[in-house]
Amino acid sequence: MVYLSENAINRLDQMKKSFVKIKVFFGGCNGFKYEFSFPESSMEEDVAFQHQNKTVLVDKFTLSKIENATIDFIENLMEEKFQITSQHFKKTCHCGTSFKA
Repeated sequence: MVYLSENAINRLDQMKKSFVKIKVFFGGCNGFKYEFSFPESSMEEDVAFQHQNKTVLVDKFTLSKIENATIDFIENLMEEKFQITSQHFKKTCHCGTSFKA
């Protein structure tokens, strides 16, 4: 399962998006990086998780790295961004997009 925080759901509502897709790949200063996209529909290979009226999409590799994680939306004076948080990440980078699983 991959979860959405209330902040993330609210931001997706503001963006008028129903889907958020996460892709994890090798890279970054801690071994793995992730990117978000906002497709209009799911692909056959996607694993989907429903939260209220939103759908989180991931591939199987991504799910293996971020299972039980939460997608949050961070908004402060310095930045506005979606970010993944997980108790299972051994280390994260200051950029917020790189982690060690």
